[in-house]
Amino acid sequence: VYAVKNVIMGGDAPPEYYIVSFDHVGTLIDKLLIGGHQKLTEPFRVATLRENGNIEIGLFNQVYKKDPEKEGYEDNELVDVKLLEKQLYSITDDGHFVKKENLLGMNL
Repeated sequence: VYAVKNVIMGGDAPPEYYIVSFDHVGTLIDKLLIGGHQKLTEPFRVATLRENGNIEIGLFNQVYKKDPEKEGYEDNELVDVKLLEKQLYSITDDGHFVKKENLLGMNL
């Protein structure tokens, strides 16, 4: 898992978090965005890594007092957060991240 800080957004823009897999010689096999977001219009992701190897990602809509695309994050109050959905991923034996069917109790 590693973080990427978007310096172009400036201010207090949250980092993006990725989980990655490599083969035995260090070649990248796959990567998955598990935290933050690449674009402000996308849902904000929050991941939970489970003991069984599953990756649960909650997708959230964040509402700021001022439009972050125009005003940025600095001195911009977060006024509401709503869970949109939960996604479940696992890693295959060959190192790829695959989305699993959501269990009945996972959708809120």
